[in-house]
Amino acid sequence: MNHKDLSMLKNKKINLLILGPPGVGKSYFSKEFIKDSLYETKPFIHLSLTSLHEHTFESELFGHQKGSFTGAINDRRGFLDEVKEGTLFLDEIGDLSLKLQSKLLQILEEKIYYPIGSNQLKHFRGRMVLATHQDLSKMVKDGTFRKDLYDRITQFVYKIPSLEENISLKKDLIIKFWNMFCEIHQKKMELNHEIIDLLLSCPMEGNVRELKQVIEKIILLSFSYDSIQSLVKLTSPNQGSRLTEESYPDHYYEAKEKFERAYFEKKYAEFNGKVNLMAKKTNLSKVTLLSKLKHYDLKKHYV
Repeated sequence: MNHKDLSMLKNKKINLLILGPPGVGKSYFSKEFIKDSLYETKPFIHLSLTSLHEHTFESELFGHQKGSFTGAINDRRGFLDEVKEGTLFLDEIGDLSLKLQSKLLQILEEKIYYPIGSNQLKHFRGRMVLATHQDLSKMVKDGTFRKDLYDRITQFVYKIPSLEENISLKKDLIIKFWNMFCEIHQKKMELNHEIIDLLLSCPMEGNVRELKQVIEKIILLSFSYDSIQSLVKLTSPNQGSRLTEESYPDHYYEAKEKFERAYFEKKYAEFNGKVNLMAKKTNLSKVTLLSKLKHYDLKKHYV
């Protein structure tokens, strides 16, 4: 299905399957799908199916009645109820067990369900957008994905190309993430055509996720154009040291510390410890730069 066909389905009550590699922006695309449609003002709920246990899945989706299982201290409405006539986005559908696949199939076919521990029949009145990075057809052959569910969810399929195959989307995301992180980190940094072109030329094997990380680092550390060039070089596949999420701790300030150390060590070596030149190229004041060099024990040969 192409983008034009997809646009014609925005207002239709259909179930859409989105395919694409990890980090390509399936979640982002699912939200774009409801924009400028009758569903835009209706509820949108995102549920990731990765690592959900059976009771967790059923409770999240169907809801439960008080006392129906240990920990069910109150009645709880499920997402199928809360989404009303809106859109329920089920991310990583390929991670569902066969048992849970059968329950999902029943909802798609009959539009009915029961909350856990309840005899009250409920109707699902919304639509579903499903997504996965896995090869579902291969999973069907391997017996790990139900054929009847596969047939049910593959009527309307949209495959998202990698970010490098979709330059228009990449440019839109660069602008979006730049403005977003400027606001989050309270920075005023101009995004000009030179920077956009530079980031467009940077291969993002981690797709949207990596692009988002790179731009946040640029904003967070107030990179100059030359600094961005250096960062782009570090992200190229032939450098052997990619700035991916696996390279950094979960804790924000630990990650910031690790990145800053690597950055200033590289710049210190690149400019042979010449502080005045470093300050000019990194767009930092000399006082700030000296403070950073002292912090990371790089103040050995000031020039």
